Amino acid sequence: MYVNKKSIEMYGASLIEYKRGVMRNEREIALIKDSYHILNEKILGFDFTLDICVKGETIEQLEINISKLTKELQTCDLNINEHKFIYKAVMTNEDVGEYVIDTLEDKDMSVVRYTLFCIDKFDLEKVIEFSDNTTIELDSTLKTPVTVEITPTIALIDLTIKGLGGDIKINNLSANKTITLKDGLVLEGSKNKFTDYDSWVSVPFLVPGKNLITVDKKSCNIKVKYNPRWI
Repeated sequence: MYVNKKSIEMYGASLIEYKRGVMRNEREIALIKDSYHILNEKILGFDFTLDICVKGETIEQLEINISKLTKELQTCDLNINEHKFIYKAVMTNEDVGEYVIDTLEDKDMSVVRYTLFCIDKFDLEKVIEFSDNTTIELDSTLKTPVTVEITPTIALIDLTIKGLGGDIKINNLSANKTITLKDGLVLEGSKNKFTDYDSWVSVPFLVPGKNLITVDKKSCNIKVKYNPRWI
């Protein structure tokens, strides 16, 4: 199992069992500064229970391993080994079991039950490249935000892209300099380029099914990156 792209084996841990609960809208969780906290905004999601065996050469090392694993799980992207899906989750409960000795390995061990609340489920990243009108077919069940990278081959006064949630117009594009639209930011390299962004679409997105994307100029290499989202 992987937590935030790290194998839990690095914490002397292994997954024993996991259970996914039903979809519901009970937890009060909001997204603030890229971290999930319990607040006054209800969000649709489901519980995810993990039984994890953690081991250490000593009791002190066992407690360190549990502490580090718990820290990673507090707000995480969770990937079960045999699943293609990644679950975005926040930990809501930790239940550390009795410390015992693993006689086969002569290590201290404990089984820890973690309860997470998953608010998003998404697939591995897809990348679509194009320089002319194209159709992107989104195989998912939820609207999916995208990252857009635009690299003009020549300097342009402006460029308009349609089909990513609305009309997106960008002014003053420099040749061979990539403009990135991601998470509400508009960047040219590390430079803020929001003043040249003309659109009501704060975060470009795709919808399930076919999405016709049109560009009014063919002198740009465009990449659309996204992780299909699922109920």
